[in-house]
Amino acid sequence: RPLVAALQQCADGADGRELTVAVEALEEVVKRIGLTNFGFFFAREAMSELGFKVASQGEAPPAWAKEARAMAKEHMEEWRIPGTENILVVVSYEAWYQGKSLSKELTLVPSSFAEGVHDEVKAMLRPVDARGWSCESYSERVALLELLEA
Repeated sequence: RPLVAALQQCADGADGRELTVAVEALEEVVKRIGLTNFGFFFAREAMSELGFKVASQGEAPPAWAKEARAMAKEHMEEWRIPGTENILVVVSYEAWYQGKSLSKELTLVPSSFAEGVHDEVKAMLRPVDARGWSCESYSERVALLELLEA
């Protein structure tokens, strides 16, 4: 599980390396093994290993997940072959740091070029894709950049 290990090093910096070194190591792993995503089944396992709370298989989804799916279905109107322009992220978060909080209600984020996000913030999250494709406008990257900008 080299990709999960590289992601974990970025998350916790347990080996004392600078974050940029850990991100470069992640980029090297992505390019070396050519893995651009975990897929539906392994994403659950990988996210769990990284410390995310993941619902058990067969467990009813929480209310926010049902609401997120409905929001995405309403936006798409009909099923389409997945592609950059029609892959969406529905995001909501609550984050706390040193007594301060930041939250966002459930919001749909389509693919775009993260308008309104400063270039310095965009530089924090390099578009890494082992296939050599630009993932600059991927909706999941845009959603994370918007969180970082906040």
